[in-house]
Amino acid sequence: RRQLQMCIRDRLQPRRSDAENLILIDILNRWAKVHYYRGSFVELESLLRSQENIVEILGNKEQCGMFYAWMGMSLWANGESKNSYNYLQKAKFIGETVNNKMIVGYACIWLSFTCADLGSFEEGMSFAQEGHEIASQIKTDHYLYFKSLFAFSYNYAWMGNPAHFKPIVKELIEYGEQHSHVRCLVVAYWSEGHMYASVGDWGAVIRSYQKAIDVAVDPFYHFASQLMTALRLLQAGMIDEFEAILHDNLKYCD
Repeated sequence: RRQLQMCIRDRLQPRRSDAENLILIDILNRWAKVHYYRGSFVELESLLRSQENIVEILGNKEQCGMFYAWMGMSLWANGESKNSYNYLQKAKFIGETVNNKMIVGYACIWLSFTCADLGSFEEGMSFAQEGHEIASQIKTDHYLYFKSLFAFSYNYAWMGNPAHFKPIVKELIEYGEQHSHVRCLVVAYWSEGHMYASVGDWGAVIRSYQKAIDVAVDPFYHFASQLMTALRLLQAGMIDEFEAILHDNLKYCD
């Protein structure tokens, strides 16, 4: 079996040593967040898939766990929710096996989004809660904290439940302002927009998303904010305003 694994590895990457491959996996895991904020999920999935056999043969448990977590996130972003769920569950299992809370936390918050898209809201809320509890223990990872809060509002948005939005929005805004964290503020305004959308207040919805556009600096967050604004403008029947911001969004989505 070991000889077969070595043959597979040599066929895939004949010019790299085991040590170099391990370094490459570490770089991919660390660099994945850059692809995330660029919104280059197709590219990220392709990069990860190109090294999947290598990480399974050579990688340690922590490397495998975070690798699978990022694979699950990229699959979710590319609309493959069922495959995303499977990879994220693998990541969560590995994180629990090696007692790595960071891996478990990331897997949980992304599982929450995947479950929401699959209509499994009870499971999605459970993962959001587990991820948020871990985030409260790992206070140095701002992403884990604000994304776990946003996971709640993402599920509530699909559930059409406006009652629970307000405290989440308040906490996200306070956290973002306290830490001067514009990414947190972006998802805070998304959550605020979702809250108003659930009661059909389109004017307030558009104002919330506009605040997100104004503070967003990352390509993914900027264009996602514009896309949500465009969808709400369409719902509100504001066709001229909708068409005015649609072109740049379509170019970015392509």
